[in-house]
Amino acid sequence: MTESMNAAVMYGPGDVRFEDVPRPACPEGGFVLKVEAVGLCGSDIRNLTTDSRSGQYPFIYGHEVVGRVVETDTTEELYQVGRLLYVYPEAACLKCEFCRSGHSEQCINVEHYTEHPGGFAQYITYTRSRVERGAVYPIPEGADPVLATLAEPLSSTYACIENVGVGLHDTVAIIGAGPRCSRRACRRANR
Repeated sequence: MTESMNAAVMYGPGDVRFEDVPRPACPEGGFVLKVEAVGLCGSDIRNLTTDSRSGQYPFIYGHEVVGRVVETDTTEELYQVGRLLYVYPEAACLKCEFCRSGHSEQCINVEHYTEHPGGFAQYITYTRSRVERGAVYPIPEGADPVLATLAEPLSSTYACIENVGVGLHDTVAIIGAGPRCSRRACRRANR
C-alpha cells in the first residue's frame, strides 16, 4: 500500500486544493526531506493565481524549502537521515561556460524548481542529478527552519548589492514596502 501525504495541489489559476497525495519514493542516488518550513515568494503568488504551467496540472509549488532528511539513497555525509537542509530552488549544472566563470545565474542547463513537485507538501524528493549539482545547504541544529527559508531571497539581495558595488559607508535608499500581493491577488489565492 502506498503511503500518502498532505499537499497543496494546484489545478489551475486560483484553484489550489489541500488533499492527500502519494508520498514520493526515494529516488536512486537522492533523498527525501520531510518539509519543516517553506517560504511564500512573490513568484509563488503569481504562479498560483495565473496559468503559470500552461494547463499542465495538477502541480505542487513551493521552492523556499527547509526540511529534515528522512530517507536517503546516497553515500554523501551531508544527506544523512536526520540532517536539516535548505534546498536551493535552482540547480545550476556547474559545467557550462557561465557556471565555470562564476555566473551560474545564467546557466544554460539549470534545473528549475518548476520541473519537480515542490515544498507545499509534507515530503519532497531531491534527485541524483540535483545531488550532484550540490544546491543543498546544511542548517545548523537549533536554527529556526522558518528563518532559514529566507536563504534564497537573502542571497538574491546580496547578489544585487555585490553586483552594484555597495560597500561600507555607502548611502543606500530602499524604496518600497517589500514583498506583498495586491488585495485582488490575495483574495483569489485565499478562495
